[in-house]
Amino acid sequence: MTRRFAMTLTIGAVATVFAVSGAVAQSRQDRTQLGEGSEPNLEVRHTEGKVVDTQPAPNMVAMIELDNGAHLAVPPESTGPGVAPQIGDRVVARYIESGTGKVATRLRVIERQAP
Repeated sequence: MTRRFAMTLTIGAVATVFAVSGAVAQSRQDRTQLGEGSEPNLEVRHTEGKVVDTQPAPNMVAMIELDNGAHLAVPPESTGPGVAPQIGDRVVARYIESGTGKVATRLRVIERQAP
């Protein structure tokens, strides 16, 4: 059961990356005509910080702001089976930069704010 859940999360994360980056299947001929300079930059980056603000969004993506100034769009599949981040939690995140901003591909709460 957990293996199926992990596979579903992986597929969801990959689908999100492709949807956000605008990557679509292209024939070999189309890719060679685009040239090397038109490849999207999908470099995965890391950040760590304390959540200072969260905003739910209508498309099931939360927006969070960290104390280091980073603003991340957090799709539901990027948080995995852990707890959702709340204000005051310390998190570590992997993200990619798209045309609309930083999109978390993996977000994990590493320290929970005491109630």
